[in-house]
Amino acid sequence: LECFKVGDNAIGRWGDSTAEGTGPSVALPPEIWQPFGSTARKKNLTVRYGTIEIGCELKDTMPAIANIKNGARIDLNPDCCAALGLTPPMMTQVEWKWA
Repeated sequence: LECFKVGDNAIGRWGDSTAEGTGPSVALPPEIWQPFGSTARKKNLTVRYGTIEIGCELKDTMPAIANIKNGARIDLNPDCCAALGLTPPMMTQVEWKWA
């Protein structure tokens, strides 16, 4: 419900559900995933917060970096947040890398 308040319908860039209960997933700016072209969908990454590290899938896109006003470079879905021990809505720094 929190996501709907800001216009997020929980359907990712490639039609995958990003809603709670669909597994950890993230959104990244297009400048990061576009070099992978059609293979970007569901590309695996590792996200780390503190000492917790989890596997996630890329299921959605964010605005272009130049259009992001809050400094975010990754958007975590509810399952990703829960696995990292985070409670949305929040802004925090995480580390990530392609798996």
